[in-house]
This record gives sequence, structure tokens and C-alpha cells, in this order.
Amino acid sequence: MVGQLVGLMPKQVKPLTELAVKNLKPKQKPDGTLAKNMVLVGGCPNLYCCVKPSGSTSWLLRPLIGTRRPEIGLGTYSGGQATQKKRSAGEHSTGMTLSAARRAGLKMLDDIKAGMDPLAEKRRKRSEAASKSIDVTFSELAQDYVEIKAANWKTTKQVSRLQQFLRDYINPVVGNILVSDLEPAHFIAILKPIWTTKTGTAQKIIRHCEHIVNLGIRRKLRPTGDNPARWQSGIDIEFPSPKKVHTVQHQRSVDWRLMPKFMPKLLELTHPVGAKPEAACLAFQILTIARPSEARLADWSEIDLEQKCWFIPKNDAALHKSEYEWTVPLTPLAIKILKAQGPKRSGLIFALDSGKAIPDN
Repeated sequence: MVGQLVGLMPKQVKPLTELAVKNLKPKQKPDGTLAKNMVLVGGCPNLYCCVKPSGSTSWLLRPLIGTRRPEIGLGTYSGGQATQKKRSAGEHSTGMTLSAARRAGLKMLDDIKAGMDPLAEKRRKRSEAASKSIDVTFSELAQDYVEIKAANWKTTKQVSRLQQFLRDYINPVVGNILVSDLEPAHFIAILKPIWTTKTGTAQKIIRHCEHIVNLGIRRKLRPTGDNPARWQSGIDIEFPSPKKVHTVQHQRSVDWRLMPKFMPKLLELTHPVGAKPEAACLAFQILTIARPSEARLADWSEIDLEQKCWFIPKNDAALHKSEYEWTVPLTPLAIKILKAQGPKRSGLIFALDSGKAIPDN
């Protein structure tokens, strides 16, 4: 019997709270890339909360069956607000709370002890799903797309922006529609409210929609070449040219010939020391030709004052876009700015009084 093989001595851990689970993040590797983070939550033997690089969170049960520990998915995590009826059951319309996951895990363990084979059950459900593979909604396919892009993109901000597009603009219109039933009219409905007011955003949205549907075509959810989200599928006829409704506005800048006058005035804002960390950070960024996020989040561990160099790490998913480590020589003025940040030589170089990083806006 399968139930007779279930391990009876699971690892004991202190039960996590809902808040602790909500604050779990993906692991960060030494090279800066993100990896899956699996954390025992307690309250149910071998119940894990799994946080993927994309930020999606799910529940996994890993009971010992013989010499194996299969990963049995119980559902996605939800720490949001539920309706009163679902809240009383610990459930949520888009996922499962910590308490509901514990109950589901305990029930699964009881079923295994009673003789149920979870692996056979999983294969049966997978077979049923394969026979109904055409019944995949756009939002389900989009979630797969997010996880694929999260593994390729260099910053978490890119993933967050895509998730925002899906949440605020795309899924409210087409999220519940089967991929096989999508038509150009659905994507026209997404674009119409924002085409003239948020043209740049609209263009990014339709490109993502096209890529998501292409993924569906690749998975045989639609015929080859039948992509209703493609701009030339008839959507373009419904809208004026982007150039007619949107003018690119470049960021304001200081003429390089004014820098000899600009820098002294900027440095005046740094006195007394610590008065304006934003000014010191901007001056350091100018002198090192760094990206704003690199200077804003520069850490003392990256600085070598003896060699007069700043070693910018490669591909820190949260901070940097580069796939290479950069060595930036430090000018005397850049070193002077660093030394003026006080005696502390650990953590963020430029920080607010609260110790937090300078905002990126």
C-alpha cells in the first residue's frame, strides 16, 4: 500500500505566519540571477511555499513515498482579501491562503495513508488536461509567458511592468477568453481606451499580446499563422498611426558645455555632509558615467579606494542591466565624494536618513 510507505518522521519547523509567507522572495544566486525558493511553512508536514523568479508563488507538498519525495502541487498562493464566504474557508478566488494550504496538505497526507497514489492521480489529471488542452484561457497562457520572460530578462522591473500590463489593461478584457476563441476585436477593445493618451504603453501591450498568442500557436492552441493580436491582422485599420497621435518627448538634459558651472552648484547641495544624498549620488553618477540605478544602489563592497576603482557586479537582476562586470576608474573628485559620505564603509553608499535607498524617480 502507498500509505504504508509514507514517512512518519517529517522535519519539524516553526509554523510561518501569513505575513512571513507574503514577504518571501525568490533566491538570489551569487551571479545576481534569481532562482526558485522553497520554504517549509510548518503546520503540515513537508508543506512548502515555492516562490519562482517571476514572483509567482504556489504550494507544494513533498511526502516521502518509498525513497522518493514527489512534488505535489496544491495550488497558487493568495495573500489578498477574499469574499466573506471564501474567507471563512481560508480560500481566495485567485489562490489559496496559508491556512487553506495547510488543510489541503493534511487532507492529501490522509489520502495517501489511506492508499491513494498521488503520482498516478497526477498522471490521470494530466491526461485529462491534454485531451482538453484547447480549453486554455489567455490569462493562463500569459502566466506561462511571464515565467518564460522572467528567466530571460535582466531586471525584475521588466517583469513587474509586464505583470502590471496584464493586470491593469489586458486580462480585464481577454483574460477569461479561451485562446482558441480570440479575435482581433478583443485586442482592439484593449487598445481603444489608451491609444491616443498612452500610445507608448499601448504599443508595448499589443506586442506582448502578439507574443503570448504566438506561444499559444506554438502549443497548438490555434492554427499556425492565425494570430489575432498581430498589428497587421486588421487592428491597424482601427487606429491612426502612432506618429500622428504621439510625439516622443526626450528627458531634459544639461548641455555638456555647461558642466563646469553645473558641477560646483550641484556639489554645494551636498553641504553639510549628508544634507542632500541625492545630489552627492548624481555627482558620483556623472563622474563615473553610470546608470542611475547603479549609482543609487552602489554598495561599499563594490568600492576599492586603494585601487581607485568601482567594480559594478554583472547582471544583478534587481539593479543592473549589464551581463558583464564593469571596472570603473574613480577620479579624485569621485573619491572625495565617497569619503565625504561618512566613516561607515558597509551597505549603501548613498542613502536617506532612514537608511533606505534613494527613490528612482
